[in-house]
Amino acid sequence: MPFLFTATIIFAGSGNKSCFFYYFQGMFKTLSALLFITCLSCFSAVAQKLPSAEKVIARYVEVIGGSKKWAAIKTSEFRLELSGDSTVKIHIVKKIPDAYYQSLTAANASETSTYNKGKLVNTINSEISRITDPKAIDDLALQAYALPDMAYKNLGYTMVNLGIKYVDDMPCYEIKLVSKLGTEILNYYEVKSGYLRMVDTRDMKSYFEDYKMVQGYGLPHDMKMLVQGTMIVFKVKSWVINKPIDESLFITPDASK
Repeated sequence: MPFLFTATIIFAGSGNKSCFFYYFQGMFKTLSALLFITCLSCFSAVAQKLPSAEKVIARYVEVIGGSKKWAAIKTSEFRLELSGDSTVKIHIVKKIPDAYYQSLTAANASETSTYNKGKLVNTINSEISRITDPKAIDDLALQAYALPDMAYKNLGYTMVNLGIKYVDDMPCYEIKLVSKLGTEILNYYEVKSGYLRMVDTRDMKSYFEDYKMVQGYGLPHDMKMLVQGTMIVFKVKSWVINKPIDESLFITPDASK
Protein backbone atom coordinates (compact mmCIF):
# COMPACT_ATOMS: atom_id res chain seq x y z
CA MET A 1 0.00 0.00 0.00
CA PRO A 2 1.51 3.39 -0.92
CA PHE A 3 2.26 5.80 1.85
CA LEU A 4 3.12 9.48 2.13
CA PHE A 5 6.32 10.33 3.96
CA THR A 6 6.56 13.90 5.24
CA ALA A 7 9.53 15.26 7.19
CA THR A 8 9.47 18.66 8.83
CA ILE A 9 12.68 19.95 10.41
CA ILE A 10 12.66 23.12 12.51
CA PHE A 11 16.15 24.48 12.98
CA ALA A 12 16.49 27.51 15.20
CA GLY A 13 19.37 29.91 15.28
CA SER A 14 21.83 29.69 12.39
CA GLY A 15 20.59 29.94 8.82
CA ASN A 16 22.82 27.07 7.82
CA LYS A 17 21.07 23.87 6.78
CA SER A 18 21.54 20.95 9.14
CA CYS A 19 23.05 17.60 8.28
CA PHE A 20 19.50 16.20 8.50
CA PHE A 21 18.47 18.40 5.58
CA TYR A 22 21.24 17.07 3.38
CA TYR A 23 20.52 13.53 4.53
CA PHE A 24 16.87 13.69 3.54
CA GLN A 25 17.68 15.60 0.35
CA GLY A 26 20.07 12.86 -0.70
CA MET A 27 17.59 10.16 0.28
CA PHE A 28 14.82 11.76 -1.83
CA LYS A 29 17.14 12.03 -4.84
CA THR A 30 18.00 8.34 -4.48
CA LEU A 31 14.32 7.37 -4.18
CA SER A 32 13.46 9.49 -7.24
CA ALA A 33 16.17 7.80 -9.26
CA LEU A 34 14.99 4.35 -8.17
CA LEU A 35 11.37 5.19 -9.02
CA PHE A 36 12.42 6.41 -12.47
CA ILE A 37 14.38 3.23 -13.14
CA THR A 38 11.49 1.09 -11.87
CA CYS A 39 8.97 2.88 -14.11
CA LEU A 40 11.31 2.62 -17.09
CA SER A 41 11.73 -1.10 -16.44
CA CYS A 42 7.96 -1.57 -16.19
CA PHE A 43 7.46 0.29 -19.48
CA SER A 44 10.10 -1.86 -21.16
CA ALA A 45 8.48 -5.02 -19.82
CA VAL A 46 5.09 -3.98 -21.22
CA ALA A 47 6.65 -3.09 -24.57
CA GLN A 48 8.41 -6.47 -24.70
CA LYS A 49 5.08 -8.28 -24.29
CA LEU A 50 3.83 -6.92 -27.63
CA PRO A 51 4.51 -9.35 -30.47
CA SER A 52 6.21 -7.94 -33.55
CA ALA A 53 4.07 -6.86 -36.49
CA GLU A 54 5.50 -9.76 -38.49
CA LYS A 55 4.40 -12.27 -35.82
CA VAL A 56 0.90 -10.80 -35.61
CA ILE A 57 0.46 -11.07 -39.37
CA ALA A 58 1.99 -14.56 -39.49
CA ARG A 59 -0.47 -15.70 -36.81
CA TYR A 60 -3.39 -14.36 -38.85
CA VAL A 61 -2.20 -16.27 -41.93
CA GLU A 62 -1.98 -19.47 -39.91
CA VAL A 63 -5.43 -19.22 -38.31
CA ILE A 64 -7.09 -18.76 -41.72
CA GLY A 65 -5.44 -21.76 -43.32
CA GLY A 66 -1.69 -21.35 -43.34
CA SER A 67 0.89 -19.88 -45.69
CA LYS A 68 1.29 -23.04 -47.81
CA LYS A 69 -2.41 -23.21 -48.67
CA TRP A 70 -2.64 -19.51 -49.52
CA ALA A 71 0.56 -19.61 -51.57
CA ALA A 72 -0.97 -22.43 -53.66
CA ILE A 73 -3.75 -20.16 -54.93
CA LYS A 74 -3.12 -19.06 -58.51
CA THR A 75 -6.56 -17.72 -59.43
CA SER A 76 -9.35 -16.38 -57.26
CA GLU A 77 -12.89 -15.19 -57.99
CA PHE A 78 -15.20 -13.46 -55.48
CA ARG A 79 -18.81 -12.41 -55.80
CA LEU A 80 -20.48 -10.16 -53.23
CA GLU A 81 -23.90 -8.54 -52.92
CA LEU A 82 -25.05 -5.51 -51.02
CA SER A 83 -27.00 -6.55 -47.95
CA GLY A 84 -30.67 -5.77 -48.53
CA ASP A 85 -30.23 -4.95 -52.23
CA SER A 86 -29.12 -7.79 -54.48
CA THR A 87 -29.00 -5.48 -57.52
CA VAL A 88 -25.72 -4.02 -56.22
CA LYS A 89 -22.93 -6.52 -56.87
CA ILE A 90 -19.14 -6.69 -56.66
CA HIS A 91 -17.16 -9.11 -58.80
CA ILE A 92 -13.43 -9.59 -58.07
CA VAL A 93 -11.09 -11.77 -60.13
CA LYS A 94 -7.37 -12.26 -59.49
CA LYS A 95 -4.63 -13.87 -61.53
CA ILE A 96 -1.99 -13.97 -58.85
CA PRO A 97 0.19 -11.97 -58.54
CA ASP A 98 0.03 -9.97 -61.78
CA ALA A 99 -3.58 -9.10 -62.54
CA TYR A 100 -6.68 -7.85 -60.72
CA TYR A 101 -10.19 -7.07 -61.96
CA GLN A 102 -13.04 -5.55 -59.99
CA SER A 103 -16.50 -4.52 -61.12
CA LEU A 104 -19.22 -2.75 -59.20
CA THR A 105 -22.63 -2.85 -60.80
CA ALA A 106 -25.94 -1.34 -59.74
CA ALA A 107 -29.29 -0.82 -61.45
CA ASN A 108 -28.17 1.96 -63.79
CA ALA A 109 -24.43 2.27 -63.28
CA SER A 110 -21.22 0.29 -63.46
CA GLU A 111 -17.57 0.82 -62.63
CA THR A 112 -14.61 -1.45 -63.27
CA SER A 113 -10.92 -1.38 -62.36
CA THR A 114 -8.49 -3.44 -64.42
CA TYR A 115 -4.89 -3.89 -63.27
CA ASN A 116 -2.36 -5.88 -65.25
CA LYS A 117 1.40 -5.87 -64.59
CA GLY A 118 1.64 -2.23 -63.51
CA LYS A 119 -1.05 -0.80 -65.79
CA LEU A 120 -4.34 0.41 -64.32
CA VAL A 121 -7.49 1.47 -66.16
CA ASN A 122 -10.85 2.52 -64.72
CA THR A 123 -14.09 2.38 -66.68
CA ILE A 124 -17.16 4.24 -65.45
CA ASN A 125 -20.29 3.73 -67.53
CA SER A 126 -18.21 3.04 -70.66
CA GLU A 127 -15.95 6.07 -70.08
CA ILE A 128 -12.36 4.78 -69.96
CA SER A 129 -9.50 6.49 -68.14
CA ARG A 130 -5.93 5.33 -67.59
CA ILE A 131 -4.77 5.79 -64.00
CA THR A 132 -1.18 6.92 -63.57
CA ASP A 133 -1.22 7.76 -59.87
CA PRO A 134 1.65 5.61 -58.47
CA LYS A 135 -0.13 5.08 -55.14
CA ALA A 136 -3.31 3.83 -56.84
CA ILE A 137 -1.24 1.39 -58.89
CA ASP A 138 0.66 0.45 -55.72
CA ASP A 139 -2.62 -0.47 -54.02
CA LEU A 140 -3.84 -2.70 -56.84
CA ALA A 141 -0.45 -4.42 -57.02
CA LEU A 142 -1.03 -5.38 -53.38
CA GLN A 143 -4.64 -6.48 -53.97
CA ALA A 144 -3.55 -8.72 -56.86
CA TYR A 145 -2.15 -11.19 -54.33
CA ALA A 146 -4.39 -13.96 -53.02
CA LEU A 147 -3.79 -12.69 -49.49
CA PRO A 148 -2.33 -9.17 -49.28
CA ASP A 149 -1.08 -9.89 -45.74
CA MET A 150 1.43 -12.35 -47.22
CA ALA A 151 2.68 -9.77 -49.74
CA TYR A 152 3.69 -6.88 -47.49
CA LYS A 153 7.24 -8.10 -47.02
CA ASN A 154 7.76 -8.94 -50.71
CA LEU A 155 6.52 -5.50 -51.75
CA GLY A 156 8.81 -3.72 -49.29
CA TYR A 157 6.28 -2.48 -46.76
CA THR A 158 7.58 -1.47 -43.34
CA MET A 159 5.59 -2.97 -40.45
CA VAL A 160 5.24 -1.72 -36.88
CA ASN A 161 3.04 -2.89 -34.00
CA LEU A 162 1.68 0.33 -32.46
CA GLY A 163 0.05 -1.44 -29.53
CA ILE A 164 -3.48 -2.48 -28.58
CA LYS A 165 -6.55 -0.57 -29.71
CA TYR A 166 -10.21 -1.50 -29.34
CA VAL A 167 -12.38 -2.01 -32.41
CA ASP A 168 -16.04 -2.44 -31.47
CA ASP A 169 -15.00 -3.35 -27.90
CA MET A 170 -12.60 -5.98 -29.24
CA PRO A 171 -8.89 -5.60 -28.31
CA CYS A 172 -6.78 -5.62 -31.46
CA TYR A 173 -3.14 -5.17 -32.35
CA GLU A 174 -2.78 -1.99 -34.40
CA ILE A 175 -0.28 -2.67 -37.19
CA LYS A 176 1.01 0.26 -39.22
CA LEU A 177 2.11 -0.60 -42.76
CA VAL A 178 3.88 1.83 -45.06
CA SER A 179 4.68 1.11 -48.71
CA LYS A 180 7.81 2.24 -50.53
CA LEU A 181 5.78 5.14 -51.93
CA GLY A 182 4.59 6.21 -48.48
CA THR A 183 1.06 4.79 -48.61
CA GLU A 184 -0.07 4.12 -45.03
CA ILE A 185 -2.43 1.34 -43.97
CA LEU A 186 -3.56 0.48 -40.46
CA ASN A 187 -4.54 -3.16 -39.94
CA TYR A 188 -6.26 -4.33 -36.75
CA TYR A 189 -5.86 -7.99 -35.77
CA GLU A 190 -7.87 -9.41 -32.87
CA VAL A 191 -5.66 -10.22 -29.88
CA LYS A 192 -7.71 -13.28 -28.93
CA SER A 193 -8.52 -14.94 -32.27
CA GLY A 194 -5.83 -13.51 -34.53
CA TYR A 195 -8.39 -12.58 -37.18
CA LEU A 196 -8.09 -9.38 -39.20
CA ARG A 197 -10.91 -7.19 -37.88
CA MET A 198 -10.46 -3.85 -39.65
CA VAL A 199 -8.37 -2.11 -42.31
CA ASP A 200 -8.09 1.68 -42.23
CA THR A 201 -6.81 3.30 -45.43
CA ARG A 202 -7.71 6.83 -44.26
CA ASP A 203 -10.26 7.18 -47.07
CA MET A 204 -12.21 4.12 -45.99
CA LYS A 205 -12.52 1.71 -43.09
CA SER A 206 -13.27 -1.92 -43.92
CA TYR A 207 -14.58 -4.31 -41.27
CA PHE A 208 -14.39 -8.10 -41.57
CA GLU A 209 -16.77 -10.32 -39.61
CA ASP A 210 -18.36 -13.77 -39.50
CA TYR A 211 -15.27 -15.80 -40.42
CA LYS A 212 -16.03 -19.28 -41.75
CA MET A 213 -13.82 -22.06 -43.08
CA VAL A 214 -14.29 -22.65 -46.83
CA GLN A 215 -12.21 -25.39 -48.45
CA GLY A 216 -9.80 -25.09 -45.53
CA TYR A 217 -9.52 -21.29 -45.78
CA GLY A 218 -10.86 -18.86 -43.20
CA LEU A 219 -12.92 -16.16 -44.90
CA PRO A 220 -15.02 -13.28 -43.53
CA HIS A 221 -18.55 -13.55 -44.91
CA ASP A 222 -19.66 -10.08 -43.80
CA MET A 223 -17.71 -7.07 -45.06
CA LYS A 224 -18.62 -3.59 -43.91
CA MET A 225 -17.21 -0.43 -45.46
CA LEU A 226 -17.39 2.94 -43.77
CA VAL A 227 -17.10 5.64 -46.45
CA GLN A 228 -17.68 9.32 -45.63
CA GLY A 229 -19.78 8.41 -42.60
CA THR A 230 -21.95 5.86 -44.43
CA MET A 231 -21.73 2.16 -43.55
CA ILE A 232 -22.18 -0.26 -46.45
CA VAL A 233 -22.55 -4.00 -45.79
CA PHE A 234 -21.71 -6.69 -48.35
CA LYS A 235 -22.31 -10.43 -48.10
CA VAL A 236 -19.97 -12.95 -49.73
CA LYS A 237 -22.02 -15.05 -52.17
CA SER A 238 -19.28 -17.23 -53.64
CA TRP A 239 -15.52 -17.75 -53.72
CA VAL A 240 -13.81 -19.98 -56.26
CA ILE A 241 -10.08 -20.71 -56.36
CA ASN A 242 -7.75 -22.34 -58.90
CA LYS A 243 -10.48 -22.66 -61.52
CA PRO A 244 -10.48 -21.42 -65.14
CA ILE A 245 -11.14 -17.68 -65.33
CA ASP A 246 -12.00 -15.27 -68.12
CA GLU A 247 -8.56 -13.98 -69.15
CA SER A 248 -10.13 -11.22 -71.24
CA LEU A 249 -11.07 -9.41 -68.01
CA PHE A 250 -7.42 -8.47 -67.58
CA ILE A 251 -7.05 -6.76 -70.95
CA THR A 252 -6.69 -3.08 -70.08
CA PRO A 253 -9.01 -1.06 -72.32
CA ASP A 254 -7.52 1.60 -74.58
CA ALA A 255 -8.16 4.94 -72.90
CA SER A 256 -7.27 6.84 -76.09
CA LYS A 257 -10.40 5.68 -77.91
